[in-house]
Amino acid sequence: PASVLSEEVIRARNSAYVSDLLRSLPGISLNQSGSRGHLSQLRLRGTEANHVLVLIDGVEASNPNTGEFDFAGIRAEDVVRIEVLRGEQSALWGPDAIGGVINVITRAGDADRRFAASVEGGSFNTVEGQISAVIPVGDAALSINGNVFNTDGYDISGLDIENDGSRSRSLNVGLNRVDIGALQMNAKFGTSYLKSGFDSDTDFDGRLNNTNEELTTETITARIDGRFELAGFEHQITGAWNETKMFSSNDTAGDRLKAGWVIRKTLDGHKLTVLGEIEQESFKTDGGEGEPQNQGESTTIPSLAADYRYDNGPVTLSVSGRADFNDRFGDAQTWQLGAGYRFSWDGRVRGSVGTGIKNPTFTELFGYFPGSFVGNPDLQPETSLGYNIGYTQTLLTGNFEIGVDYFRSELEDEIR
Repeated sequence: PASVLSEEVIRARNSAYVSDLLRSLPGISLNQSGSRGHLSQLRLRGTEANHVLVLIDGVEASNPNTGEFDFAGIRAEDVVRIEVLRGEQSALWGPDAIGGVINVITRAGDADRRFAASVEGGSFNTVEGQISAVIPVGDAALSINGNVFNTDGYDISGLDIENDGSRSRSLNVGLNRVDIGALQMNAKFGTSYLKSGFDSDTDFDGRLNNTNEELTTETITARIDGRFELAGFEHQITGAWNETKMFSSNDTAGDRLKAGWVIRKTLDGHKLTVLGEIEQESFKTDGGEGEPQNQGESTTIPSLAADYRYDNGPVTLSVSGRADFNDRFGDAQTWQLGAGYRFSWDGRVRGSVGTGIKNPTFTELFGYFPGSFVGNPDLQPETSLGYNIGYTQTLLTGNFEIGVDYFRSELEDEIR
């Protein structure tokens, strides 16, 4: 089952952060470890944070080291659509979508020139400023968005000795609808900086100690895609890069490079999608010269996938399959089947069954934190089989919707 928050709904709720919007959706839980700006983990239907694939404007946004995404500083002002897919989605989206997919789409820019700026302040010496602009460039549009956030926060340990504050900076630039003959190009670039204080449980008694530590995270993302039609088929070529660096007691750096080619054909309610992509992830950690946690690893995954959907009249059908050729864990195949029926009284029954897979993260394989954690390079991928049955009723001419779902997922080789 899917949930969609449209731009109209997002503006009406007037939420400051994407995490606030997601909390309103069923099956989602968010855990924030401190004041605003600290780690915010999302779990979907009880799965782990690294079981959920998060996309922002088509770029896989999770940390390549840990496999999870931090929702701490994602503002809602320029978000125009949020899509949530629950359950095993690996058949189309790959090995990071064992629990579901969160797709966040930001404003791409249009032909109208636009400028906006805001400054806010609050308790704990909190100050936030934001600026956004859209500049027409011929038939294309250049969009710019920047954000600055500072807060003193409070003592996460509860001992009231020192405050665990946070500081963040972000800049996103996009160039959209660049026409080159029959080819339409889009490009986006983003960079962010987040520094936050935190406390740890150093004596492992279940309570935080006032350790006065800091974690700095620097992220760079880039994406370019081109769309064109050839021989009656829609083609989309994409390239994306994501680099995340984290500086604390151990310094880590991870990057993800992905390229793909998607071919689509829609005809009389039938839609066929074929995908080929290749992904390379690398990981490096540095604890100082000669330290045992120093590591450098990489993995490459070519993939092929296909998805068929039929939506005509009251009946919907879907069949998806994917093959991943992982140079570290070997080959894996995932699949999904779905069906639905719309009744004349605006009700809809639906069901799906599918498999999922999640490869161990670099941290789980090779991470090293003296006295508390040592990675295991012999770990194998987690796999799951799940199904869902649900019914949705639309009321008040589409203005109100109520639904119920029963789902079950069995996870094997869970990494704890």
